[in-house]
Amino acid sequence: MTKSKTYFGLLICISWSGAVLGAVPVTSATVQPLTHVRRTIGRWLKKYQIPGAAVALYVHEQPYLLHFGYANRRQKTPVTPATVFELGSVSKLFTCLLVAQEVLRGRMDLDAAISDYLPALSANNYLKQVTLERLGTHTASLPFNAPATVKTHQDLVRHIARWQPKTIYPLHWQYSNHGIELLRLALEAVTGETWHDLVVQQILRPLQMAPIGVHVPKEYLPHYATCYDKAGRPTIRWNHRYMIGTAALRATSADMLKFLQAALSLPGTPAHLKQAMALTQTPYVQLPQMRHGLGWEINAITGQSAALNPGGTVQRLSPEQRQHPGVVLFAKTGTTHGFHTYIGVIPQRQAGIVIMLNRTLPKGYTLLKRLGKRLLLEISK
Repeated sequence: MTKSKTYFGLLICISWSGAVLGAVPVTSATVQPLTHVRRTIGRWLKKYQIPGAAVALYVHEQPYLLHFGYANRRQKTPVTPATVFELGSVSKLFTCLLVAQEVLRGRMDLDAAISDYLPALSANNYLKQVTLERLGTHTASLPFNAPATVKTHQDLVRHIARWQPKTIYPLHWQYSNHGIELLRLALEAVTGETWHDLVVQQILRPLQMAPIGVHVPKEYLPHYATCYDKAGRPTIRWNHRYMIGTAALRATSADMLKFLQAALSLPGTPAHLKQAMALTQTPYVQLPQMRHGLGWEINAITGQSAALNPGGTVQRLSPEQRQHPGVVLFAKTGTTHGFHTYIGVIPQRQAGIVIMLNRTLPKGYTLLKRLGKRLLLEISK
């Protein structure tokens, strides 16, 4: 089977019991990684008492979907390819991908200040040196979240317009929901479209993903997974009024498999999305333990240890330095009140994984990141 046929072709779905559905022949080359993933995820879910999970996987030139447990524990509703999960901060990858598309169209510039697109921020002199690149790489020194008094995007803009950093760093990495939300507002200002419409028109439709986006259409609501908090109790779904480009996206495992394949730039990926994805996966800054693209964390797996910076400082990479050191892993985690999501891709090995859970855990994003990375490295050798 050629890679182009693989992208558009048949799919193996595996349930908790391991039953195989579909028409793709299962050989020893596929059984071994799938059995390993299924057993590892199964043990992990039991250990942390997670009701349900969905896994999208691309390895050895084949796409797979694996489903575990329950979308609703009380009703015993099984997780299926149609189950809707919340992606949390994996939504940031979609925001950065939209920005990259506008950069390629010439309507946005990564070296331009955010105040060029949001004039209400112009009175803040510090923000005049905060570029779109710095927002996308979390090197703008903006705080993680806004105070509780910020309830709308207008409140956010007013808050940021008055905000000043406590310390002026030459370049400093600090993960910030603010920064990505400002990118979302800049996108809407440039295009005149809502973030939801932009995602649907420019990413979901071209990739033939379901048009769920921020708003779950009525026909998908019966498939929306029940979410559970850190204590294992049912909790509320994400309904934040302004953190939209940051954490509001919903999707199914079948949809995330398509996004996963696009993140690997497999044959069949629309050309404009392939170019935009390459822009987001370009390393722009060197951190002490990794590099960072637009939204993506980038870790070296093989080759020179260029993803380590013993000095502990953050360095902006010149255009000549924006090369990947050997084989690299691109990754992102996300969480909401009752969901965790991880995506990791190794383009050089054409391997990737998405893991979606309907329960949050104490430090769950760290646990899930370790699990996803370990599984991907083990099955892609």
